[in-house]
Amino acid sequence: MNDREASVIDAPSEPDMTAIEAAFSRALPEPINIDLSFFSHKSRRSTNLVGNETEDGYIKGRKTWLDFDLREVIYITTVRVNAIGYETYNEMEFSFVPYLSQEERHLTAAFSEGEFVFSVNDFIKGFGLRPSETGFFKTAKITKVEVSGVEKEHITGMVRFAQNADREMKRAEDSLSKYFARAQISFDEIQANQEQIDELDRKLDEKGAEIKSLEIQLQEVSGHYKKIQEEIAVAKTVLGDQAKREEAIQQNIDQLTEERKDLTAHISRLGKDLRELKANINLFPTELAGYVKQGTRNVRLYAILCSVPVGVLFMLHIACSAILSGCLTRFRH
Repeated sequence: MNDREASVIDAPSEPDMTAIEAAFSRALPEPINIDLSFFSHKSRRSTNLVGNETEDGYIKGRKTWLDFDLREVIYITTVRVNAIGYETYNEMEFSFVPYLSQEERHLTAAFSEGEFVFSVNDFIKGFGLRPSETGFFKTAKITKVEVSGVEKEHITGMVRFAQNADREMKRAEDSLSKYFARAQISFDEIQANQEQIDELDRKLDEKGAEIKSLEIQLQEVSGHYKKIQEEIAVAKTVLGDQAKREEAIQQNIDQLTEERKDLTAHISRLGKDLRELKANINLFPTELAGYVKQGTRNVRLYAILCSVPVGVLFMLHIACSAILSGCLTRFRH
């Protein structure tokens, strides 16, 4: 485990405020009126306003700073400035330098019920007041300044209290700085993880869109598949009928094949007979001519041989006819 991981893991869930609470657990004494004896430069007219009870001890309200210096550091709680001739929209500015921070601060209070009230609640060694102008036709007067704070004998304890509180605050600041550094590391990692999460969310959205598109395509494909299945079922039926027809055709083919074989054998026999007939026919004309020629010679010979008996018979016929004819004649007579 590296230091960065350890710092992230060891980061407290909340800062430890025990020491600061202990530093501020001491009860502060009740504030009292800080009279003129606490202030220096008592010859200033502004300083004489502190606790003023005389009618002539006022100062005209002009937009200039009125300074009030203390002889030592005092914890001032409230400063009230009594005045006349101001309206509720008029304001007065209060400036002081805190003893602990040494950084000048400014407060502003509006005029209300005859006074300007400033809540200081800090260790200071002086302050300044600057009234606002009222215009040419009105005269404003600052008649009295009342300062409240802690009794003198408690100032040392208050300073020590403030120093302890300041020290504990610095320690708390250091602890919080470390805590903040650890928290910053965790925050950076959270930011990086969040960016990854956002990227994953974006990709999930894209994938979700793709899934929806695929679901639509799947529905279309399912419909097409169902249609194909129906067509396949019809095709199977047609194929079955066709197979039966093919089987019947094949049987016819087999039967015709057997008949063809028989016809082929019969044709072969007839062809053989035809060839023999052709061979006999080719020989017959030659023999017939010989027969005719020989018969002609025989006829001639037979004619010659028969001519003698025919002649004899003819002669005999003539003779017999003559004899008969003579006999008949004789019989008639």
